[in-house]
Amino acid sequence: MRQVDPASRYHRCLRPSPISSLPQSAWGLLDAVIFNVLICNSDSHMWTAKNCSVLIGAGGTAKLAPYDLICAAIYDRVDQHLPQNIGGSFLAADLHGKQWKAFAEETGLSPASTVKRVGQLAAKVDQVCGDVPQQIVTGAGDLARVLERIVHEGRKRCRRILTQL
Repeated sequence: MRQVDPASRYHRCLRPSPISSLPQSAWGLLDAVIFNVLICNSDSHMWTAKNCSVLIGAGGTAKLAPYDLICAAIYDRVDQHLPQNIGGSFLAADLHGKQWKAFAEETGLSPASTVKRVGQLAAKVDQVCGDVPQQIVTGAGDLARVLERIVHEGRKRCRRILTQL
């Protein structure tokens, strides 16, 4: 098994890559970057392709499939710095229109359209956030029961692994 230096696994990207060469996908990637900032996900390594897959469909269509979505802001011991800079800033609290415009220019996107999209997604995420707890309860059941299930499944997996060693 290849050994990976932990320090090299999660490096900070100082300069994002241009994404304008992917006309439709660029906007999907931009949406993913914006969404991760909005949900306080400081573990979103979008530029290093560590937290996003591309699903290739019929006829060569491509769809982004991000994963590892967390709200790091609720954890005291999780680094709140963004893994990639947005217009020179690694802190979401420091992001203003100026940083989003600089980010757009660095990635080959329209600064005005990028700032507009940030505003649209921020308004939409803010609007639907209140629905999330009820959606979880509806989809998964009582939150206490969900936590019990998580613990049960985790312990079950650990015990299985232990017997298979």
